[in-house]
Amino acid sequence: LARMLVQWLGASNVHWCEAEVELYRHSGYVAEFWNTASNLVFVIVGALGVRRCARMRLPASFAFTQSMLVVVGFGSMLFHATRTWAGEVLDEVPMCIMALGYMWCVDGVHAVTRGAARRASYACVVGL
Repeated sequence: LARMLVQWLGASNVHWCEAEVELYRHSGYVAEFWNTASNLVFVIVGALGVRRCARMRLPASFAFTQSMLVVVGFGSMLFHATRTWAGEVLDEVPMCIMALGYMWCVDGVHAVTRGAARRASYACVVGL
């Protein structure tokens, strides 16, 4: 099944050390078991953060950023479990979007998100 997914979705170009040493060692369905399992922390913490944002009635930027942490967790789980290009994209793109969310959270509060530096800061984050 895992090999069929790689053929269907395309293999990833990134090779972490676990992939070189322990690829499919713990399960025939999960390529990098410990990298996959450790991403549950992002999902749990993000979900708790979304709940806390709602309970405290925080601005939408905070809820958005916490929800992106959940998406990053699931995307990273998919990437490390399948080692596919599609998984890699679903891992990395949400991280970039989450960075924008953090910028949104401090918009106008921090020196790099005020005045003349604001446009340059956002351009840097979007450019990454």
